[in-house]
This record gives sequence, C-alpha cells and structure tokens, in this order.
Amino acid sequence: MRADEFLVEAGLENSQLRKHAGKYLTVLLNKIKAGDPLEIVPDKQARFGEKVIVDDSAYDDLLQAYFGTNEIPDTDKMDLAPNGDIIPKGDPTKVQLKAQNGDTLVISNLQKTPAYKSGKDFNAGDVGEAALGAGVYAVFIKRSQDITEQDVFDTFKKLEGGELIGKNNLKGSVTGDSSNDKVHFKLALNTTSYKAVVGAGSTDKPHAQILGAVRSAVEFANNNAKVKEALTAIEADKGENQVVVNADGVSDQSVKADLFLTVDGTTINLLSLKAGDVKQFGQVSGYNFDQLQTFFSTSFGVNVDANLKNDFSDGDPVTSFEAIHKVYNQVASSINSELSGDNTANETRFVERLYNGIKHHATSGEDGTSMVILKTTPNAPGYTELQFGEPLKQAMEGIDLYLKYDAPGERKPAKIEVWGKGDQGGDAMFLRLRSNFKSEGKGYVRNIVEMGPLLKTIAQLEKRVAKK
Repeated sequence: MRADEFLVEAGLENSQLRKHAGKYLTVLLNKIKAGDPLEIVPDKQARFGEKVIVDDSAYDDLLQAYFGTNEIPDTDKMDLAPNGDIIPKGDPTKVQLKAQNGDTLVISNLQKTPAYKSGKDFNAGDVGEAALGAGVYAVFIKRSQDITEQDVFDTFKKLEGGELIGKNNLKGSVTGDSSNDKVHFKLALNTTSYKAVVGAGSTDKPHAQILGAVRSAVEFANNNAKVKEALTAIEADKGENQVVVNADGVSDQSVKADLFLTVDGTTINLLSLKAGDVKQFGQVSGYNFDQLQTFFSTSFGVNVDANLKNDFSDGDPVTSFEAIHKVYNQVASSINSELSGDNTANETRFVERLYNGIKHHATSGEDGTSMVILKTTPNAPGYTELQFGEPLKQAMEGIDLYLKYDAPGERKPAKIEVWGKGDQGGDAMFLRLRSNFKSEGKGYVRNIVEMGPLLKTIAQLEKRVAKK
C-alpha cells in the first residue's frame, strides 16, 4: 500500500480536532509535547518545509483554547455537544504555532496524517509490508515453513536505527546465514511506520494492528506456494546462494508490487499488499479534466468527451465537481450503449478493457503479481490472495456484466458500478468507480476504484484463516 493511497492533501481543521471528544486533538497535543516533527500540507511546504517542530508552548495554548485548562480533562468533565464534539472555550483557529526556525504557523498548515485518522502513528499497509517481508526472511533463515510471530518480531528488532532516505523515510537491512546461503531482508518505509515496526520488536505489548498483521504474515509465509517453491529451489541448490527479500514501500511508486524476492539476481514480484479488509485498490487524485480522462481511460478504456473540458475550472474544486458529474453521466451513457442489445462483440471488447483496467490498478500491469489482503485483527488473523492473470480474464468472459448509474444530487459522490448477473437474481457488484468531494481546506476530490464481492470471489487464489 502506498502512502498516497491513504493520506489526503488537506490540512487539519478545528472541525476535525473537536471530534470524538478530542481524539485527534490528543494526538496533536502529544506530538507537540514530545517534540515530534509535524508534517506540512503540500501547498505550504515551499514556505515552511516538509516538516516542522513547534515550540511546546502551543501545547498549553491549545489546551486553553479548547478546554480552558492546562491539562486534558477526563471526558466526563469536557464541555461536549450532543454528538460528542468539544465545545471550545476559546477560538482554536487563532492559536499560533511557533516553529523552532522562527516561522509562525496555524493548525490548518499541518497535514492530516494517519496518526490523526486512526489515533496511531503508523500506516497499516506499511506495517503489513514489513511483517510479510520479515516473515519470508525468517522462512529462508530457518529453512522451514514453520515460523512463529516471535521470529518476525525478532527481525523487527534487528532493524533498529535505519538510514534516512530523503526527509521522511528510513531504510534498514538484516542479514543472516542459512546453511551456505546469505539471506538479506531490506525494508524501506516512511519514518513513523518504520519506527513503529522497530518498536514493536522491542516490546511485549505491540499495537493490536501490528500484532494482527504479524500473525497474518506468519500464516502467509508458512503456507504461500511461491515462498515454498523458492525455498525448495534454494535447498536443492548446494551452491552459495544470495537471497534478498525486499519490502520497499517508498523507492519506486510506479511499481505496484510491494514485496520482491531475489535469488542469485533473478527477481520475483511476489505481491501487492493491502492490509485490512479494504475495498480500494486504485486511485487517481485531482479534479481537473485531464485527471478524470486518465481515471476513465485507465479503468474502463473510454475517452471523456472533450467538449466537457470547458465545464472544468482550474483551482475551483466546487465548479469542477459539478463537471465531474457530467463526465460520469457521459461515460455511463457511452458504456450502456455499448452493452445494450445482443452485440456480443461490443461486450467482449468492454470486458477486455475492464480486465486491463483491473490489472492496471491492482498490479500496474505486472504479470505474476498477486494482491494479498492482510487481516490486522490479532484474534482472527489470516489473508486472502487475489490473482489478476488469465484465469480472472476467462472468468470475467463468462459473466453477464451490466452498469448501474444514478445521477446524484449536489456534492453527493459520483459513482458508476459494474454488476454481474447471478442465477435466480443473485446479482453482485463487481467494481465501483467513484469520485468524492471533500470540503477540507479549499476542497479536493478523490477518484477511487473499489472491488466488489464478485471480483474478490472470482479473483481469489487462496484464502486462509489462522487456526486458533
């Protein structure tokens, strides 16, 4: 999972920090008190840099603005609205954050990161990459597909330190001997996720999602056919092998695979990772005409009517979102015309384009790369592996697909769904494309590709749930 699939290009707002009795506010306060670097929204980075450390005086200023006190009160002592939002005692929007370099910022200059969204300081997909990489590494070290979660945590601990890549990422490596072979594990992640992984290796109480990811990764490493095949080949080769397990979530964002295995110079793209039971597997950000054209050409293989370009307004997400609805209407009408009647050739061409779009978003077109949906629940670990090769294409050719599109109201998400007809009316959603308007800051739009239950079913290569 890439970082840009999780983060949004919007600043923190008082409306967000007030929510859930200050859940997100508490994260910000703790960061300020600890002197942690705070990420800056993209359009302010030219002025402030990518990250800043602010003076801890902001800690007391924010507490006074929200609670009228110098400590975080218990929930039952907070002044809360009926929906659980904090009713501020003062005006938090006027609180100034003084950076160590002398700059003065406001809260909206700060980037909304996963820490504010989930209350944790790591990305679940990043942790999943690390867990799977460490699990595969442990398999080659032990020469047995019978590793434990402790093997993974021990590997995490050995990654302590890390080398800075750019300003926001860390990379590290672990090397071990196995018979006469050298086995290397390389990991590169954003700084907060990397530190969370290393920290999990040094504690007996790791975060529940990290523990869940590790347990699911152990299930994968102990049972995956590709790992087993590579292990058998290594064991059969009595020479000195160089084995590299590479989990790199930051170096090349154009490559969809998140986990690579290299044996004596030959690289296998093992998988693209999604941690948690996620639906989204593709995204094109932006609200301008060219971005929507890219979104639909890569997903459905269709062109957007060039006459609609004049309805978009650069720098104006509200006006452009109205134009996006027109694009969805045009695309839906075009595909419905293509699928209407009994024109088998047209339907075949659409299925071909749709398959290419799925493969593009899931694997960037890379053959042999599968997607693993990794569970992060510690009490019910497991994984589902999906493949996007010829078997999926053949299965799609046997399904009667049709479109669902209803013109929504103003500011409502624009969406097109592809459904498959089932026996006796048991239809199921195959795929959804949607564009959502987000009102934070000046506003922005996310264009997302999501898989439905039918796609998960026919693309499923393997599903395993760890035995209790």
